[in-house]
Parts: sequence; C-alpha cells; structure tokens
Amino acid sequence: METRQIAFSITAVQWHNTIAPDVSSPTLLENDECESGETSVLFFASSLFYFNCERFEKKVHKIVADLTGEKDFQEQPEDIPMLLEKLKERILIFDMRGVSNIDLSGANTLIKISQELKAKHIIFKIRDPSENVSFFLSGVPNTDNLFEA
Repeated sequence: METRQIAFSITAVQWHNTIAPDVSSPTLLENDECESGETSVLFFASSLFYFNCERFEKKVHKIVADLTGEKDFQEQPEDIPMLLEKLKERILIFDMRGVSNIDLSGANTLIKISQELKAKHIIFKIRDPSENVSFFLSGVPNTDNLFEA
C-alpha cells in the first residue's frame, strides 16, 4: 500500500472573527476602544525594504485617517479650542511578526511614521519583531522608543 503526503497551505488567517484578505499590505487587525482611549493593531507580512516603504507608509496614513475620521492624513483641524480638551489616548501598535527583514529605509520609515503620528497625538509602537529585525533596529539611532513596553 502506498502512502502519500498532502501539503496544506493557509490562505486566510482569522483574528477575532475578521479575515485578513491581504497581509502583504498593512492591515488593521484589531481596534479596541475603551473609556481611556483607543488601541489599534496593524499587521504586515513582508520585508520592509526601500522598494515598498512608500507603499507601506501611504497605507498606514490611510488607516490612520480612517481611524481618526479625517479625509486625509495631513488634514489639520481648523478649529483650535481656547482651552485644550482632554484627548483620548490613541495607540497604533505595529505587530512585526510577519516582517522577516528590514533595511535602513524601512527603519527610517518607522521613525518617520512615529514622528508624524506623535504630532497627531497618536502613540506608535512596534511589538514582536523577529530576532533578526530586532537586532537590526537596535543598531539604528532613534528606534529604541519604538518598542512596545
């Protein structure tokens, strides 16, 4: 009797009843709102190299604009209140489990996104980078504040 092995591949991954259709593009996995603020988790399953940094950055801007209700990421509010209102804390976490490699352009893109979001009162953190990615980022200036505590 002959035994055959069959290989299976997973074509979709399910998180909290949501199917991520294309994880090679930045994808919003979770968006939890609570009284003190909002935490969103972003996933990307690809290397973050110079050739896809611009696409990654544009997609993150679109996701942030959708989360904040802005038409455009660069849009600034016209009304500036005389007294600062208490803002809900917003956090965007980049889950890096799917990022196998990163180069200096990718690291600089993460730093740039962090600075842009900070100006919009959104905290940007990364979590679960691979050992290879974590080692690389540890040698790049200004990336130590990106890691989730």
